[in-house]
Amino acid sequence: MARPRVVAGMGMEKASRSGGQARQLRMRWRKGAVRRCILLLGMGAALCACGQRDAFNHATDATPHQRELERAFAICAGCHDTRADLGHRFGPNLHGVIGRRAGSAPGYAYSEAMKSSGIVWNAQTLDAFLASPQKQVPGTRMLNATSDPQRRQAVIEYLSTQK
Repeated sequence: MARPRVVAGMGMEKASRSGGQARQLRMRWRKGAVRRCILLLGMGAALCACGQRDAFNHATDATPHQRELERAFAICAGCHDTRADLGHRFGPNLHGVIGRRAGSAPGYAYSEAMKSSGIVWNAQTLDAFLASPQKQVPGTRMLNATSDPQRRQAVIEYLSTQK
């Protein structure tokens, strides 16, 4: 009687290589390999799509100061885009936000609280909102507050360049 042995890469034991058992094991291994390939292709496609929505396509002539402002905005870029040619993400597109009335970017489903706030975005209103969104506009969907005043100023300066 043959001793059971582990077949490399299959993670299963089998008594012999002959017959239907071996064929079944090979088929299971192939199915798993196909699934892994499909998963890897899907992940690659998702990464490519994310790259197209990258918040920062650095110009070759971007100054160190501009890159510092972009880094300050990076946490916001998870939900907001600033390029005019792209739509909204989880939050509204912030291209040209300075001087815009709150809750007025076309195509974004704002909360009633934001639409009726009456705020016009400028350095002062943005600073207060970023420091405490829920306090400034009770009922807004934005929950992330920026407690660091220097970071808030860098974000506001970055947004003022997005015209």
